[in-house]
Amino acid sequence: MASTLSLVLLVFFFCQPTVWGRMRLLELTAASGAGICKLMVETWGYVTTKDGYVLSLQRIPKGLSDNAPDQGKPPVLLQHGISMDGVTWLLNAPNQSLAFMLADSGYDVWIANSRGYWDWSWDELVAYDLPAIVLYVYHQSGQMLHYVGHSQLVDKVKSAGLLSPVAYLSRISPLARAAVDNFLSETSCNKPIEGYMQEARHRMHLLVDIVHWVITLGLGKTTSHDSTTDTHMGQSLARDGTIAMYDYEDRDKNTQHYGHHAPPEHNLTNIPNDLPLFFAHGGRDALSDVDDVKFLLDSLKTHDTTKLFLQFIEDYAHADYIMALNAKQLVYDPLISFSRLHA
Repeated sequence: MASTLSLVLLVFFFCQPTVWGRMRLLELTAASGAGICKLMVETWGYVTTKDGYVLSLQRIPKGLSDNAPDQGKPPVLLQHGISMDGVTWLLNAPNQSLAFMLADSGYDVWIANSRGYWDWSWDELVAYDLPAIVLYVYHQSGQMLHYVGHSQLVDKVKSAGLLSPVAYLSRISPLARAAVDNFLSETSCNKPIEGYMQEARHRMHLLVDIVHWVITLGLGKTTSHDSTTDTHMGQSLARDGTIAMYDYEDRDKNTQHYGHHAPPEHNLTNIPNDLPLFFAHGGRDALSDVDDVKFLLDSLKTHDTTKLFLQFIEDYAHADYIMALNAKQLVYDPLISFSRLHA
């Protein structure tokens, strides 16, 4: 019974913030008859990656009171984190959502939607999705762009804003570790919920009801489906404490894909030392742990300190960078000022 209760608590704490934000949007959607992305931002176009995957982009070319022509505005690309989609940046009121704030500040805002199901990992995000999206925005706008990403980790980027970045996961909190063990493990990702119900049917009804409520009432039709490969990578990061490519957990398969029996680690020294970085993390973040972030920053110790802005908010958790009502004052306003400084 204790294990079931812990699962219920994990579902509540990790999903509740998303539920309430999405419920507000669903109320608007029901009234208008349109989908959430259609309601909030018109789909601008599609991006085809080198491996043939088609991605969608949303664009906010101007703010409410902006009469200036679309061309010539500095473009900014917003990249969502794991288990989310582009609506991440639209959950709060317009004056508290980063996408709308940027548009009202004179930016040409582009919202990315990465692949999120089947046999994909973060490797494809880095190797295919981001380069294709950046090139698309660059060619459409004719300008170098600013990049803002939440959670997950290019010569055409002016600056990068990293909000609660997740790179190393070796020091995550016990609660987050339990989430990894219960939800991101290879066993649970490949096992349908019916399997759990057959093993402990009398203890699973409450959890199933909560999950069903979260999906149907909170997430609606906009659920972002992470691939099992993506979640396996999350577990591998937490287990091994490295930033490596996907581990097939088979020496022959790893050798076939990488030419070595172990997956290679990503080289953070490839980040240009003069790239302006806005680096924000919180003291109560269960995923982007303070010690893990310090370890990540140590990898960037040769970075030009005049181009590196570090922000630490003691009482901020992971989702606060997206949903906190005071994120405008504490995070978004400084981020916009940082982007203007490096325009």
